[in-house]
Amino acid sequence: QVTNLANAGTTITLYAQWAVPPTMQEFAAGTAPTTCLSMSNGDIIMLADSRDGTIYRVGKLADGKCWMLENLNLAGGTALSADDTDVTSTYIGSFTAQNSRFTKDGNTIVLPASAIKNSGDNDLTDTTEFASESKAYVFNSGNKTNCGASGQNTPCYSYYSWAAATLGGKQSDGVTAETRTGYNAAASICPKGWRLPTATTNNADPQIDSNWKTGDLYALATDYGSVLENDYYDSSSATGGNFYDNAGPGTTPNFLLSGFYSYGPFRYGGSAGRYWSATVRSNAYAYSLHFTSDSVRSAAYYSRYLGFSVRCILNN
Repeated sequence: QVTNLANAGTTITLYAQWAVPPTMQEFAAGTAPTTCLSMSNGDIIMLADSRDGTIYRVGKLADGKCWMLENLNLAGGTALSADDTDVTSTYIGSFTAQNSRFTKDGNTIVLPASAIKNSGDNDLTDTTEFASESKAYVFNSGNKTNCGASGQNTPCYSYYSWAAATLGGKQSDGVTAETRTGYNAAASICPKGWRLPTATTNNADPQIDSNWKTGDLYALATDYGSVLENDYYDSSSATGGNFYDNAGPGTTPNFLLSGFYSYGPFRYGGSAGRYWSATVRSNAYAYSLHFTSDSVRSAAYYSRYLGFSVRCILNN
């Protein structure tokens, strides 16, 4: 409140008008005031996810692409439609939720509820059906805040099995699960116009085929100092920690050491980061970005039932 000196005794109340950030969906559609093309590398903006109003930092990184700078924190039980999510109406129309832990509600696919207790111990409520590579699990880290660098009080956010992250990991018809090495899932839980990064393209096997170097995660890791020319990982004493130093907690990319969920326990928070890609290894495994303070793998593969973090990349 401010007193009007020209008219003693009159009080004027001033209200601040906070700007509402554009949505990630508007940014992708090109209807936001700023576009990825108009940004320079290193620029950061704030965008809201229209599905739940969560505000994320988004930046243009050294690979020239726009990424989320924070882990996706979409809650279990959210209904996802073709209007706001990286999925087509055709995919939803043909999608069968049988035995996947998804539900289908009209023109939406609904994520399963979080599998974590509310008591703060962050263990799975029911582990009897856990460890199925084809089922969707959503994990909420609750009160855990040990996912930054040592000594940092950094929230861990949410985690998803690969089936949850890819809305079933199916072909574009929404029915057939694809299992061949290097195939990229047709949908994801990312906002409309965004997607999961790829670990390979052209059905390449990172173990034997150099085409894996065309994946988003390879470009990201190498642009932040990793040496991956002869293999898909860098654990050398000279360069193995470059990704952590240049793109890890507290940097602009801010990839967190967010650990993962496995069978119930939360593991490696503060010491390792694992982020799903869209790319299949087999019917049991999928590729991911995996890094520690002294190593990085742009195409590490793990069991698809594990709860990993998700970072979305603009689909351009």
